[in-house]
Amino acid sequence: MTAVRVLDERQPVSATIIHRGGDMEDYDPSKIAALIAELQDDDDDEHPSIGVSHESGWTISGYGGGLVVWEDVETDDDESRHMDNVSDHELAHLMRLTAEARFDEINAYHWLPGHG
Repeated sequence: MTAVRVLDERQPVSATIIHRGGDMEDYDPSKIAALIAELQDDDDDEHPSIGVSHESGWTISGYGGGLVVWEDVETDDDESRHMDNVSDHELAHLMRLTAEARFDEINAYHWLPGHG
């Protein structure tokens, strides 16, 4: 269940929104603000994150308190990276970059190794 978005004529891209409860839906940029607002709910310790996952496996996940994790969930390599104190605005931007497969721009951020 993914939405295909064409960045140019050569490269169709699809991405999925991952809600805090684990539900998934097609990526829609108009839903990102509500997705990030889900982090305000402190009642779900079992599902502490939200995210956007590109069809390639690269996923940006946000946690309460500004923790953001960038990782390829399709590989066994531990290439995960994180940043702390990321604003909601910046998280929304990273989610959009992920959905649009703009990985070079994401990788240019100052990431720290691991999940934080």
